[in-house]
Order: sequence, then structure tokens, then C-alpha cells
Amino acid sequence: MRNRIQQSRVHGIKHSSLVRSILTILIVLLCVSCNRPECKNTNNIFNQFTPDKEEYKKELAAEMQKIGTHNLRYWIDKPIVVEGKQLVEVYIQGHGLCAKGQLFVADKAKQKGLGSYGGGGYRGAELKNVEITISQNSAGTNFILEQVGKIID
Repeated sequence: MRNRIQQSRVHGIKHSSLVRSILTILIVLLCVSCNRPECKNTNNIFNQFTPDKEEYKKELAAEMQKIGTHNLRYWIDKPIVVEGKQLVEVYIQGHGLCAKGQLFVADKAKQKGLGSYGGGGYRGAELKNVEITISQNSAGTNFILEQVGKIID
């Protein structure tokens, strides 16, 4: 009887250790899978200027149009307000592009709560099925976030 109790304790310890190891691995995998893929910017203009500067915006617009906005991936960095207008700063990646962009939120009601996330509760979330309009005229270059299919938080 005593031998069975000792075997049971040893088995319980092994089982507990195995469960703990599996849970640790799962937690690490979940944390890693939530992050955007790493990328390295190779465009000198993106190094020289910030996303609010016209030189940066023109270059970003050219790159996005060349690649196609639907071929890129977008992750929320933070909400910002520029001249009283709500924007969302996003990481933009894909097909060699690694940049940040400032997108005007077109219709807050259509953005699945994106227009009211204020404190950045979606920071790091990926935007899926994104529609962006690039507007370029004498006033400058603007990126308008028209629609978001879903937000993967």
C-alpha cells in the first residue's frame, strides 16, 4: 500500500510537471503569435522623415500604390489627433515595405469601434480586410481608412 502511495505521488509530480511545461509552451506560442512579424526598413526616406512629413507620405503612397493596399498588412500602433481630426497610426508591412502610416478614420461608425478606442485598447491588433484611399493634391498626401473587415486583437 505504501509503495502505491509513493508511486502515485511520483506519477502526480511527473504529471504536474508535464502539464506545467505544456502550459508554458502554449502561453509563449500565444504571445508570439499575437505580435506582428518583424521587418526591417530599407527605404532611406522612411529613416530620414517621420510619418507626418510630406516627403514620407509621398514615398509611402508610391510604395503602397505599387504593391497594392490590399496586398499589405496593418497593425494598430496608437490613436493620434492632428488638427482636430482623429487618426490611427499603423504599422504597414508586406512585399518589402516596412513603414508606419497615419490614417484618417473615415466614418467612425463603420470602423467596428475603431473611432472610439481612445486609449489605444487595440494597440498591436491586426486590421483585416482593410480599404484605404490615398488622396494626393496640392494640400498634401492623406491616407483614409475607409473600412475594416475585422480587428484581430
